[in-house]
Amino acid sequence: MLPTLLTFSIADIPVTLRLGALDCERRRQLVAQYGSFATPATDSALRVDLQVVDGAPFITPEGQHAWQVITWQEGDRIRFRSFYEEGWIARDQRVAHLDLRAEGDPENFLRVLYAWECLAHGGLLLHASGIVRNGLGFVFFGHSGAGKTTIAGLSAPAVVLSDDLVMIRPMADRVVVFGAPFAGALPETAHQSGCTAGGILRPDPGILSSHRATANCRSCGAPCVMRTLCHAATGTVRSNHGTLRQPGADHSYLPSVFSQR
Repeated sequence: MLPTLLTFSIADIPVTLRLGALDCERRRQLVAQYGSFATPATDSALRVDLQVVDGAPFITPEGQHAWQVITWQEGDRIRFRSFYEEGWIARDQRVAHLDLRAEGDPENFLRVLYAWECLAHGGLLLHASGIVRNGLGFVFFGHSGAGKTTIAGLSAPAVVLSDDLVMIRPMADRVVVFGAPFAGALPETAHQSGCTAGGILRPDPGILSSHRATANCRSCGAPCVMRTLCHAATGTVRSNHGTLRQPGADHSYLPSVFSQR
């Protein structure tokens, strides 16, 4: 029997999807997509009600970009709208709601939800791939086509956390990198484990100036929620090993969008 509730966790932040209003096929798809990150139900999870509602697209796709996501704050709610999905998030009440057209998929909504949740925990959702080497997590940051997926695909036998989106957040005395189950070109590689950050890198030779780093942050196009970019591009990532240094000539050090407090 397919569940009516699915609780999963990314970066130790739990979310519960309420699936009771969905048909069996749609529930099966969501369980297949997020089930590898499943965790026991908890009262602290943010609850998301999902339902399919007939009607025209919420945004007319004709002449638009291949995808479009609009978010804005309205009172204590974060509003969300895309072609076939519309909803809201009330973080303080730990509830959210998403209406789907027949063609809809909750993934972009969940990306926005997790971007805000991760920010509230002092971290960031980044448009990046992540791999594990020698017990440390390395994040490769850049716009589409920069080489993130290529690096992930060529990294075997290393553990690939994700080839598209990763989360970083401070935990105790270290910065931790987590994978996410959001679909990229290699969705089967998504890995739940978190590990101490070893570096945030850009697959582009040469040291980046703070101006270039800021431009790269702006160009990434992911539904990330960040602190002020002019400050973000000049920070440093620190771990138990101190300030992270340039790892070598093959990849330049990207001044981080995250500083451990």
